[in-house]
Amino acid sequence: MMGRVTVAEQLFEQQCTKVVATADGQVRHLGPGLVAAPTDSILAKLGEPSFAIHLAQAVGADDDVPDEVGLALRRAAQRFPHVLRDGREEPAEEGPVEGVFGPVVGDGALVICLDTDGAGAGPSMMSTMVRIVVEELTPLGVDAHVAAGPSFSDAMLSGWLRAEERPHG
Repeated sequence: MMGRVTVAEQLFEQQCTKVVATADGQVRHLGPGLVAAPTDSILAKLGEPSFAIHLAQAVGADDDVPDEVGLALRRAAQRFPHVLRDGREEPAEEGPVEGVFGPVVGDGALVICLDTDGAGAGPSMMSTMVRIVVEELTPLGVDAHVAAGPSFSDAMLSGWLRAEERPHG
């Protein structure tokens, strides 16, 4: 079973909405997934970090997600609150992540959003969280790509359901 989990370049820089001042003095908003130009100054980051895990085929519904993949991402999400600011994962401690939403199907991927009560997540935390996602998915032999996810929305409250949890109609 061969598979490969890849990670987007500049994943940390793509997180959240950024308010930037351009070299010519204009103020712009860059949404999640976009990176400020080297000459731009980041004035603020708005929102919470999130991840979009893209599988080999776009997912549009819970049925499109193999149970083992969804469960692996649930395990990853359960580990995130134990990641500390310095990037250490300490199962007996709580880091700045107050809540995790997802995985949930959205934008053709599985999305996991973090609630840090505005504290955000620095590069060390993000690196550890990406490592956790890769650790959980790699043994499954699936092809996946981890990228910056969309901003949180109420639709993400429902979460992904495995086959036996879904209503049968």
